[in-house]
Parts: sequence; structure tokens; C-alpha cells
Amino acid sequence: ESLLKEAHELAERGVKELILVAQETTLYGMDLYGKKALPELLHKLGEIPGIFWIRILYCFPEEITEELIQTIKTEPKVCHYLDIPIQHASDSVLKRMGRRTNQEQLREMIAHLRDEIPDICLRTTLITGFPGETQEDHEEVIDFVDDCEFDRLGVFTYSQEEDTPAADMPDQIPEEIKLEWQGEIMELQQFIAFEKAEEMDGEVLKVMVEGKLPEDNIFVGRTYKDAPNVDGFIFVSAERELMSGDMIKAYVTEAQEYDLIGEMIEEYEETHDEDADAFVLDKDTLGRLLEESNIPEEKASKIIMPTALNEGRNVTKAFELGCVAYAGKPIDQEKFENVLRKLELKKKELILLMTVKLF
Repeated sequence: ESLLKEAHELAERGVKELILVAQETTLYGMDLYGKKALPELLHKLGEIPGIFWIRILYCFPEEITEELIQTIKTEPKVCHYLDIPIQHASDSVLKRMGRRTNQEQLREMIAHLRDEIPDICLRTTLITGFPGETQEDHEEVIDFVDDCEFDRLGVFTYSQEEDTPAADMPDQIPEEIKLEWQGEIMELQQFIAFEKAEEMDGEVLKVMVEGKLPEDNIFVGRTYKDAPNVDGFIFVSAERELMSGDMIKAYVTEAQEYDLIGEMIEEYEETHDEDADAFVLDKDTLGRLLEESNIPEEKASKIIMPTALNEGRNVTKAFELGCVAYAGKPIDQEKFENVLRKLELKKKELILLMTVKLF
């Protein structure tokens, strides 16, 4: 009740994003109710008007339940973003750390999350130089990171803190080795992050505006993939003045290392319109639609009609104006209508949507 009260007060003051973080966020409710209650809390927070995003940080992998995964998947305001502090990937090091998962379980969990929520952004943190770590252990981490390709990753060197069990463990690692291993992981992750950023080129994303670079007349924002203070930004050009806290949609035009460059398409407004996502093509039908339209599948996570827009979602009007686009790029109207007829899809059904999802 106190959390919901505070969330309502924040929303009334104009806060648009709630970030849930604790020492073990996934265990919320165990001390109060004797059960994990994070999914229930997320549903209730999602009902608060004015809140656009709910972001979950610091979820220990062994405590991520199927109920939580399905809540993230289906609750519209919960960001498809999960911060999972894995710490290491070598079973022997994980055991010495007192972690309750092994590498096989971690790989299975990551694969399952991506199967259930294909656009989920996964962040993790790793530690190099834990007492007893060997070169072989480190190489296991390198292989693990290379295979799993985390969207966001931070690496810290182990710090020998007084009055902790690890401080008195044998085989403490020299600082120069810790730093060397840290650098090797970050070099690999930098390559992965750059590739993932380039994959966003041509996408249309919701953006929360955080500020402005007045000398360049460019606005600074974050997407659902970017937690404040730890992740990157998207730099957006717009034809009108924007304020911190504004929610917009932006078309990504370029990737620069960890950040994105984009152009504002429209302002994003909170909606409870159930029709917006009511008609979803099955994968086979959508696949044929994309093939017949010569739309690359990797660019078709969204088929959008970016004009409907400020006219009460009058998508038919947008179609008449030739404003249909996929991932922000124009589609030939006549050809697209011919494809719909060929596939026996009713145009009026398809264009009732803001989005057609490929899943």
C-alpha cells in the first residue's frame, strides 16, 4: 500500500517512469506476505495513470519465476528490460561466490527469456579476479559473453572487503590480472554492443526526453533499453521544442557506439485503446506479407502508419495520403494493397492497427 501511494504521488507530480530496485528485487513480498509478490505489484503499478514505464533492476537469476516473465511480457507499462546480476559464468567460481545457479541454468534462463520476450533487453554485471579464479575460468566467461550477447554489460574487478568470507579466501588475484581480464571482457562487449546498436537503425522507438543540447538543438532521450545513469542515450532532432519528461516516437537514423541518433516522428500519448494491438497476424501470414512486399524481415518488427497519428488514429486517411511505412520507410501503396488482396487480407482489418507485430 505504501509503495502504491508513493507511486500515485510521483505520477501526480509528473513522473513518467518508475524504477524498482532492491537488494533482491525478485524477492519482494517474502518478508511482508510470505510469498513473492512482484508480479502483483507490477500489475497494480501498471494501473496508475500518467506512468508510462516501469523498469525492474537487480533480479537474481534463480529467483526469476515464470509468473514474473509472463507479467513482463503482457503488462504494457513494464519495460522489456531486465537487469540480472550474474557475476560470473564458471561453475567453480559461482560456487565459491555462493551463487545458486550454474552456467547451464543461466544459459537456459537467458534463452527462455528471449523466446518469451524476443525484444527484451538484458543487462548484467560480471566480476573479474574473484579469489581462486583461473585463466580457464576467465576464458569460460569470455565464451559465455560471446554466446549470450548481452545488450548491456558492466564488469567490475573484485574488491577485497574486510569482514567478508571472500576476503580471507586463499589465491587472491593480483590487481593487474583483474584489470587485464576486465579489459578483455569489455573489449568483447563493446563489439557486441556496437553490433546491437547498428541493428536498431531504421527502427521506430518510444523515447523519454531527458534534456537538450542547446548548442546543437538536439534533444537527449532514453528508450526502453536504457536505464538512467547506466545505459546509453538516443539523440533526437525535432521540429518543435520538447520538455524533459515528454514521451515521443523517434525513427532511428544512425548508431554511434553505445548511443543512437534519431528523428522525432510523433508525440506518444498514454492510451488504453484495446483495438491498438487487437489484430495480430500469425507469423506465417505475416511472413508471406513481408515476402510479397519485399520488406526485409529484420526490418519488420513493426509495420507502422506514422500519420494516423494526430488525427484520432484515422489510419484509413493515412493510407489515402500514402503515409504507410515499415520501420519508418515508405511502402508503395498500390503494391501493398495488391499484396493484401493476394493474401485475402481485408485492408480495413489490417489498417485498424497502429502496429502489426512479428513474433
